[in-house]
Amino acid sequence: MSVNGIAWTGSDAFIAFELAGAFFSIVIGLGFLIRSDLRKNGLSALLFCLVALPQLSVSMELLGFYERLPGLGLLLPPFYIFLGPLTYAYFHQIIDREFLWKKHHFYHLIPFGLAYGILIPVYGQPRDVSHTHIWLDVVLLLIMLYVLVFLFLALLDLWVLLKTSISPLPGIYRLTIVYVLIAISDVVFLVWYQFEKSELGMVLSFGLLTVLSVLIFWGMQVYPDYLISMRKEAARGRYVKSRLRGIDSTDVIGRIRELMEMEHLYADEDLSLGRMAEALDILPHQLSEILNNQLNSSFKNFVNGHRIAAACKLLTEEPLRQILSISGAVGFSSKSSFHSEFLKVTGTTPTDYRKKAVGPGV
Repeated sequence: MSVNGIAWTGSDAFIAFELAGAFFSIVIGLGFLIRSDLRKNGLSALLFCLVALPQLSVSMELLGFYERLPGLGLLLPPFYIFLGPLTYAYFHQIIDREFLWKKHHFYHLIPFGLAYGILIPVYGQPRDVSHTHIWLDVVLLLIMLYVLVFLFLALLDLWVLLKTSISPLPGIYRLTIVYVLIAISDVVFLVWYQFEKSELGMVLSFGLLTVLSVLIFWGMQVYPDYLISMRKEAARGRYVKSRLRGIDSTDVIGRIRELMEMEHLYADEDLSLGRMAEALDILPHQLSEILNNQLNSSFKNFVNGHRIAAACKLLTEEPLRQILSISGAVGFSSKSSFHSEFLKVTGTTPTDYRKKAVGPGV
């Protein structure tokens, strides 16, 4: 059997290997999907199901599906675009505690649409037509480079965790390093294949993807609650590092409340974790640790809680003041973000809150 003019040996074993990797990826994805908290596990389910697509794609090509249905081979590659951003988001949860869909996340649909815009004109043409191969190769190369950028961002997040870790390096950290390095190597080999059409590059790339799927499946057995275990280990490392630096969390909490309640630091629209940590003369990860472990809150929720509390007070005490003015006064940069956060915290809108507090005649 040949693929893109390359003579394959042992193709049956390779197909079985790839299908096994796809199977493990789908099993992991479905395992996340059937868990009770879909909001918490939906990102993981989507990521691991997407990992199965390249493995299924190469298996279908080796089995000759694309020779009978030429256009089928152009349908799956654009979906690979999401592998990079979702991998980065997955690992970033360890630092930011939870992943929430935001508007800017949907910007990744733009390169996805562009990829289809390039491939649609050659859809349905035989795979042996030269310009069809050229366009598909160009799109795949760009997609792999796009994915590679986000894998390196995930590696930077991992480096942040390693800097705050204690010795000896926890086993779950070592496993995670292997995950990320295999993923990066896998994409690098695929880029090599796209440039050189090297049989070895393709075998190494898709082979490593299957190894990664099986390794993740094994890791899920060792660490059933992988993200929770990673977060606990990260929190433990940061706590130990903080203790070594002599941080008095009780004193820091007192200063935090002073900044919020007396100096109204929350009213600063540009307030960030780094700026608040600087005001407290501690490191950002130390502030994050204290908020998470001592006050059971993320930085964003902590600040917005004070902003909404201040807004409720102003809505009651200044019934004639415009809501937009109150929104800016407590630190929100837009009326829409103020309304959505107010509704999230209080269960009602600012207008309805004011009516209930001071009466409908206002």
